[in-house]
Amino acid sequence: STGSWGSYLAYTLAAAVIVWIALYTNSIYLLIAAMLIAPFAGPAMSVALATAMGHRSLLWSGLSRYLAGLALTVAVGAGLGRLVAISLASSIEPSWLTPASAMT
Repeated sequence: STGSWGSYLAYTLAAAVIVWIALYTNSIYLLIAAMLIAPFAGPAMSVALATAMGHRSLLWSGLSRYLAGLALTVAVGAGLGRLVAISLASSIEPSWLTPASAMT
């Protein structure tokens, strides 16, 4: 697996945010755009080649990049989901919080 960790994680972060927006807005176009910029093909090819050649250091390099990208993607999705859930929950007033006189 070649390239810097910083650029790999930056592209992963950008793709994760775009995927989250695509799923939140139900936009297939954004989902396809996120797939185009997601850098997961490199680590997948590294793992495939390392497995075929029996090259352990390349295998661990590809697996570590893939798992780091996956963890970052899940963390971004969970974080953005939590932010939206908090903002939605704070904008909706439950009926049990309204005074009884206002309900009649």
